[in-house]
Amino acid sequence: MLHFSVIGNLGADAEVKNFSSGDYVSFRVAHNFRDGDKDRTQWVSCLMRGNGGKLIDYLKKGSLVYVTGRGAARAFSSQITKQFEVGLDVTVERVELLSSARPKVTLESIKLAIESGEVSWQDVSNMINELPI
Repeated sequence: MLHFSVIGNLGADAEVKNFSSGDYVSFRVAHNFRDGDKDRTQWVSCLMRGNGGKLIDYLKKGSLVYVTGRGAARAFSSQITKQFEVGLDVTVERVELLSSARPKVTLESIKLAIESGEVSWQDVSNMINELPI
């Protein structure tokens, strides 16, 4: 069995996908490294069993994560380089947030937070200070 550990940034928000065997959270991690004098990126496709619970709210584009799990490699023909390349897949056993991409605060998100009771009116003034002008 191959066991992978990868640290990198999410390339897009994680998504819940429905398969016949159940729900899985799908996301891709970009691991950046230096190869001689070139900066390179190795993309790792990740599948985590379940719907992610509250974690899905934090698996946003740009978040820095540490992922471990069973790994597999596959060959594919790159449409960009027109060459065969190796893709890495991980069936996630563990994921840790090392940093989280901070969600943008908008008037709509403030309205929803107030309506759901997640914040009080006193918190609103702090949120308004974060609005992009």
